[in-house]
Amino acid sequence: MPQRLQRAFSRDAGTMSGGVPVFDVHAHNFLRAEIDQCGAAGPEYGLDDEGVPFFRAGQMTMRNFHMFNGPQGSYTARLELMDELDVTAQLVISHAVTFFYREPIADAVHYNRVRNDAIAEFVAQSPRLFGAATLPLQSPDEAVKELHRATQELGLVATYLGATAGDRLLSDPAYEELWEEHARLGIPAMIHGNRGGGIDSPALPAREQHNLEVVLGYPIDEGMAVAHLLLGGVLERHPGLRIVSYHGGGMIPYQKGRLQHAFETQRAKNPTPTMRPFAELWSQVFFDTALHGRDSLEFLLRVQDPRNVVIGTNFGGWDQEAGLLDELAALGLSDDTIADVSYRNAARLFGILPEEIEMLHGGQTVAV
Repeated sequence: MPQRLQRAFSRDAGTMSGGVPVFDVHAHNFLRAEIDQCGAAGPEYGLDDEGVPFFRAGQMTMRNFHMFNGPQGSYTARLELMDELDVTAQLVISHAVTFFYREPIADAVHYNRVRNDAIAEFVAQSPRLFGAATLPLQSPDEAVKELHRATQELGLVATYLGATAGDRLLSDPAYEELWEEHARLGIPAMIHGNRGGGIDSPALPAREQHNLEVVLGYPIDEGMAVAHLLLGGVLERHPGLRIVSYHGGGMIPYQKGRLQHAFETQRAKNPTPTMRPFAELWSQVFFDTALHGRDSLEFLLRVQDPRNVVIGTNFGGWDQEAGLLDELAALGLSDDTIADVSYRNAARLFGILPEEIEMLHGGQTVAV
């Protein structure tokens, strides 16, 4: 039995009362254990010549970066902010800057093992926290091995993957076994933008100014990844595969009609006996709510089944969102729909009974 199902929920772990539980799937995290574990790429953390703290991942360096003081690096600060935001449970994920898909395979394998061991230990401190595994996608064989180890031995409940892996698309035939195993194990893949393959990939000039690499670049990457997985046949070949696209799926929900037309045009030219309809493939894709706008959220819930939408706050980030339950209520959604989006959908994705999150939220004690 996975370790996550052996944990006890108790009032001492930090619980909430009143309202609807919230399960946040977009909660980044830095760990001390991952520092200097990926060869020349680092990641490195320390003080520069002027005594200013910095963080380096590959060729990217951030100055005046207090990595372990805030909620993304401190366990105590994380739980405090979760309480402040009325977040009951979280999926804790890594960062796009540390995918390291262009690093040597041996360095990447070592780094991801260390990172996954550390995140398993981190989330084990509280039943409110669940972990997502990172994988060395530059080696599909090693990625499959780490998928098995991280989920079946460490108890991590999802994978956290970049929208592309170096020069490989996620629809590359090299990843066929990886997707097959995701589906067979019931492990969802959380897809996050990563500048076309990694932080060391060259940015397009149009994305370098005004922080547009993050503001729009990541959502563009995520939408493209969904399109490739759909048009490339990955979702069709693996009906049990579930994909979560961050930042509301980027442009994909808005361009759903155009994507469906391309899909059906492609099908008409190359029909096969086992073709599944577009609607079935679309139902395998989930989107988070990190959109920063009630009108955008309302549109997302019209174009996608609300049972395929999950809460995402970008917890502790520059664009952290709060008050999402109020936004859902303002849209006039039913209580059941609000509960689905708020926590039930995420719980089911990760193989957790929604009742467990309700018990945690209410402060009851139950051994599962």
